Amino acid sequence: AVGEAAQQVHAQQGVADEKRREADERLRLKGAYDADLETYQKNSRDMAEIAAKLPQMEDAIRTMEEDLDATRASGDAKEQALTKEVEAHQAALSNLNGLVVEVKEHVGQRRQGKLSEVTKLLAQLEDDHQQRAHRVGALEQRLQEYRSKIAQQDTTKRQLVANLEYRAKCEEVRAGEGKLSRVKQVIKERTKGHAGVWASLDKLREERGVLENERATFRGHLEAMETLLVERQRELRSPKYDRIDERYNSTLIRLATTQLAEEDLGKYASALDCALMKYHDEKITEINSIIRDFWMRTYRGQDIDHIEIRTDVEAGAGPARRSYNYRVVMVKNGVALDMRGRCSAGQKVLACLIVRLALSQAFCCDCGILALDEPTTNLDIENIDSLAYALTEIIQSRRGQSNFQLIIITHDEQFVRRIGNACGTETVFHISKGNDGQYSTINARDFAEMM
Repeated sequence: AVGEAAQQVHAQQGVADEKRREADERLRLKGAYDADLETYQKNSRDMAEIAAKLPQMEDAIRTMEEDLDATRASGDAKEQALTKEVEAHQAALSNLNGLVVEVKEHVGQRRQGKLSEVTKLLAQLEDDHQQRAHRVGALEQRLQEYRSKIAQQDTTKRQLVANLEYRAKCEEVRAGEGKLSRVKQVIKERTKGHAGVWASLDKLREERGVLENERATFRGHLEAMETLLVERQRELRSPKYDRIDERYNSTLIRLATTQLAEEDLGKYASALDCALMKYHDEKITEINSIIRDFWMRTYRGQDIDHIEIRTDVEAGAGPARRSYNYRVVMVKNGVALDMRGRCSAGQKVLACLIVRLALSQAFCCDCGILALDEPTTNLDIENIDSLAYALTEIIQSRRGQSNFQLIIITHDEQFVRRIGNACGTETVFHISKGNDGQYSTINARDFAEMM
């Protein structure tokens, strides 16, 4: 599974790389076109500015050329004159230095006679030397100024040369403009009928970004899967996974068998639940039928037509969690109301007896013992007579049942007489306290004596 996933990732990555290359090629063509267009627009603006300034620049260039020529000629002449003058001063200075040497020689030879003249001449020569030195300094300063002017003129010359080169470049720009116009025409012809090429290009850029993100994601997943594959292979070589295929097949068989058994048990449980629900509904119907019959034969009042048992089912998480709430309702003219809190004590006792009799009749087919403890409690005379009549009918209907036995525990002797007379009872048992008051005594009496 990891290998297939890796192959899918490689295949998707190859497709993404191919789309990315196509998008790069289209972006490169558009970038080249945009660059040419931007260069053309910039050159157009520069040409417009140059064309506006060109007449003024040409006049300024001509004036500067004339000034340069005049300044150069004047500078050359002044430089030659100053050079000659400097050479003359240097020759005079050289002669003066010779005279100084001669003066020193005369002093050394102690020519006292000419000393005063030489001293005066020497002073004159020194003054002359200083004046000439001042003039040489002034001339050198002027020469430096002329050299500065010449340097400035050279700068101006370089500017003029640059301007001439700029004109040549302008000519080249004009030629490039024509070439660009031809290229634009070719591009326009080639892209004719493809108005949506730029929109398609933008869409391809977006797709390229998405594909790059997907490629990065796939690479991350692939690296994680490769790392996981190495770890899993290392784990498979460990003793923990020895004979793992055999153990896996065995466990898989047990799991499949368990699942099938669980499905079968679920089916059986569902079938059993359905059967129980059906049996429950049938028994509730049977019990309600018996209760209705007993009630209508026993109850002498007119406020209740009959009673029955209602079942409320509360569903849980499963069939095992289903719960049933049973309640006894009284029905009058088809309207059912809960008896709890709405009936008298006698009605409650009678309903309890009838429900118990119905339950015993519905579920205790083989059990013939029926015991009633104080069944007439809270019953009025009419309902006592009705209960006695109902019990008499039960006794008459089950007289042929060999194991049937009705036990009535009561203090109401009149109730006992009613049943005994109707059923032909011969003996009753009387329970009383002994003389010591600690023990009870059971005595069998003849029913005729009670009469």
